[in-house]
Amino acid sequence: MVQSQRLYFIRGKQSELRSDTYESLRNLKTAGNSDASTSGQRVILPSSFTGGSRYTMQNYLDAMCLCRWYGYPDFFLTITCNPGWPEVKRFLKDTNLNSEDGPDILCRIFKMKLDSMIKLLKDKALFGKIKAAVYTIEFQKRGLPHAHICLFIAPENKIHNPSHIDNFISSEIPDKVTEPDLYQLVSDHMLHGPCGEANPSCSCMIDREYSKNFPKRFQNETSIDSNGFPLYKRRDNGRYVVKKDRATISIVQNNTADNEDPQVDEIKAFYDCRYLSACEAAWRIFAFDVHYRVPAVTRLPFHLPGQQQIIYGPEEDIDDVLTKTSNSVSMFTGWMEANRNYEHTWRLSYAEFPTQFVWKKTSPPKWVERQSGFAIGRIHAVPASFDEAYYLRIFLNNVKGPKCFEDIRTVDGIAF
Repeated sequence: MVQSQRLYFIRGKQSELRSDTYESLRNLKTAGNSDASTSGQRVILPSSFTGGSRYTMQNYLDAMCLCRWYGYPDFFLTITCNPGWPEVKRFLKDTNLNSEDGPDILCRIFKMKLDSMIKLLKDKALFGKIKAAVYTIEFQKRGLPHAHICLFIAPENKIHNPSHIDNFISSEIPDKVTEPDLYQLVSDHMLHGPCGEANPSCSCMIDREYSKNFPKRFQNETSIDSNGFPLYKRRDNGRYVVKKDRATISIVQNNTADNEDPQVDEIKAFYDCRYLSACEAAWRIFAFDVHYRVPAVTRLPFHLPGQQQIIYGPEEDIDDVLTKTSNSVSMFTGWMEANRNYEHTWRLSYAEFPTQFVWKKTSPPKWVERQSGFAIGRIHAVPASFDEAYYLRIFLNNVKGPKCFEDIRTVDGIAF
């Protein structure tokens, strides 16, 4: 219901919300038109809506920014909520409830374990000193939450040879006699099946062949393939696990001739392919993070002169919109102004600026020197088809110290 109300609000505001460039409104005023409702494009499903396609894309690009700054992630971890955890059983003891009847309990316990795991990895440096971390929360077919975690390790602790991998990762089945508890955990939670000839209709099978490159071949030592991916040690020691069957479902869109050119409706598309489990509903109501990253990533817009995007209402007077300092000053032009005021900023590119400065939405907005913390800058992505803006974006990742658009023209010969 909460999400439906948010989508209802966005749909109801489609005819009112407007976004346009500062220059376009200035030209509109010059032409003698003071009605802002006649200009601008409609907002469909903004990136501020959690779970939407634009929200997902922006967080993906933020994660890729960490890769640009720190290199490839060193570890990929997954933690999944387990209804058999003793904490869950303790909460449900002396009741007639099953674990699926307490999604709030499952979410709270999973969140505490996830936070504890992240803190343990950072503070205890189990894999080495962590420079950055990012995770995304997803929900299984059964609705249970799980997190995909990427860790970026400091250069001095990175894995430099295959044998070092064996200190952290094992893809072998534990010995049932010497490690019975670990064997039970692996067989219950980490193995998939049955598939192959025993179950050719399994979701991992395509044309009676394995589609996920499993099972992996046996090998006595861990090695790295030509693409840089590890081939884990998996010795033929005779250990095996027998798995029971699991039911699967598949939902596909039915393409018919009547829908050759359907109308684009992002809100309807979001509804049509949306399954909301009880655990996910509880997670969102508790306002737990769906996407987490450390350090923070500051999204940096850029534009040609007078082409910064501004948001305004249909009833606003153009004079009022144009005179707002928040509209006339952008993070991009504010960066140039900061280069006028601080000489030591000349050694920082636009993308590096948030490491030492913070954007304050004062009146007027401006960059101020950072007193604490750390953030990474990410310049908004632009398709290569927009030649001038595309090359300007690439250039801004390296240029340092411009005080105005004229400086950028002088340095790189770009003609706006």
